[in-house]
Amino acid sequence: MSIRGTLLALVLAIAPVSAAHPCTFHGYTPDPTLVDLLLGAEDIIVAQPDPSTPGRLVIRDILLGQVGVAGVTADVDAPSGARLQADPDLSILLVRDVSYAPWSTVAVIDDRFRDIVDIIVENHEAWGQRYYPERFQMFAARLNDPAPEIRRLAYQELDRADYSVLRRLRLPPASLGAANLAAGDPDLAPIRVLLAGLSGERSHSSALASGLDAAIAAELPHLGAYATALIELLGPDGAAQITERYLGAETSLDVREKLVEALAIHSQAGAAQTQRAVRRALSDRLEQDPGLVGPIARQFGIRYDWSMLEPLSRALETRPSISVNDIFAVNQYIQIARQEEGGAQ
Repeated sequence: MSIRGTLLALVLAIAPVSAAHPCTFHGYTPDPTLVDLLLGAEDIIVAQPDPSTPGRLVIRDILLGQVGVAGVTADVDAPSGARLQADPDLSILLVRDVSYAPWSTVAVIDDRFRDIVDIIVENHEAWGQRYYPERFQMFAARLNDPAPEIRRLAYQELDRADYSVLRRLRLPPASLGAANLAAGDPDLAPIRVLLAGLSGERSHSSALASGLDAAIAAELPHLGAYATALIELLGPDGAAQITERYLGAETSLDVREKLVEALAIHSQAGAAQTQRAVRRALSDRLEQDPGLVGPIARQFGIRYDWSMLEPLSRALETRPSISVNDIFAVNQYIQIARQEEGGAQ
């Protein structure tokens, strides 16, 4: 089996496994954003209620696809219908996955929101292939937009960005404050926590540490976001704090996995000094607690980070009492890491 094939077997066979992506801190896969729906559509139109025929819509603009100019019918919920009737400047955005499929209403929009939709449609082909940094930067600039629906969409979009991409974005300062941790939709708590860590304001560290304590105590799905943010904010000190204070044998397996995930994210995407600190802290921790070999092998392995080869090899020699899944994970990690090491020479 090839190295990539072997790694794929590792990822598929071992649980729990998380991807290096902020949305994993939810504990579930978030619903598609408006942008995802638009990028997956074959036809996109903007319409308004037909004043002569209740329940029917008149096409205002065809943004994408081959669509006739006749009116369309679509389900419009009562609140959206009321908004459209009250404000003639509002329109309704509709999509369908394939021609002749039923139309789906996705948003009530004004002219400012329409500007965003136009940018998405202009990039329909490129952004539909993969997550481009330009897509995330566009929404990063709108985190403080005065319109709540635009702000929410901006947070939803950044929630899909790989952490390495988040670290490179130009973020507006007002979106990064610790006060933002308790605001808004709880589903977006992970991305708000990550943005607080990216603020560079060490004064936020106490709020993040308190949040991490509470998240660990309740074993919240997004506790890893707090750990990732705290390491970002405190650098090497944060890596040491996570490993020494929180990564003990008394914590549950799920908590340990999520904390190691946060450390692995920084080993892959963090500042160079923090990367070194993470690897050193985990190496030291492994000497005290060889039972961490499974989470480390999983979380570093799925990120193609082979920096823990020697520490894991030494820990495995102590014959720690670990599960069959952990044995498989660490053996696979060591095998692939050695193959990669040999190939690089």
